[in-house]
Amino acid sequence: MPLKPHPAVYVAQGPEVRVTNNGFHFTAEAVRLADLNEMRWVSVFTDLSERRVAFKFSADPSKPRGHYKFSHGRKRGDDLMPGWCVTKRIHNSEPWIGKAARRYFPLDKHPDGLWSIMLAPVFERRIPPEDVVAKLGDAEGIYRYVNDAGDVVYIGRGRIRDRYREPQRRDWPIAYIEYSVVEGVAEQEEWEAFHLDEHERKYGILPTFNKRRERSG
Repeated sequence: MPLKPHPAVYVAQGPEVRVTNNGFHFTAEAVRLADLNEMRWVSVFTDLSERRVAFKFSADPSKPRGHYKFSHGRKRGDDLMPGWCVTKRIHNSEPWIGKAARRYFPLDKHPDGLWSIMLAPVFERRIPPEDVVAKLGDAEGIYRYVNDAGDVVYIGRGRIRDRYREPQRRDWPIAYIEYSVVEGVAEQEEWEAFHLDEHERKYGILPTFNKRRERSG
């Protein structure tokens, strides 16, 4: 039987950054969004309280002090190619960055001419309540309930389908559920607490239904 060929196909991704074991990999769309095609160097800043990593790029021909080399893939015609930087020293000194290895994070414009990624799970998936039972299966992680006005009314953790089916939640004003898949109870507790603290810091109060119970799912 003749072998069937499976040629490699380059698939364009969104403007995202992948954390690797020793640095950061920028998709071609991230290179385009941040106009990085001519950049040669990058300095890196971290904020543990927000789990945020920020980048400032330079096209200077000579290496600016405190910068890492920013490299590019081989260009294919007029297409922009991914870029990357090796920052092993930062990974070693900031273990929370290494914990996010092999995951992609959206690249966002940050003040002061910087670009940044947030390494916390950010409820990047959305599902309407009527689809939870049929489509979510046994997915576990952190989640939040959002009402018709766009207000977060609850932040929790655990098996998302089972939590939603709890009788006391039937009358809650849930327009849709946003969630991130997170494995392991310890990590779920960490990120639930992180987002509850963020909500309280931003709005001065916890979500409506979090005020009525302990942080337990």
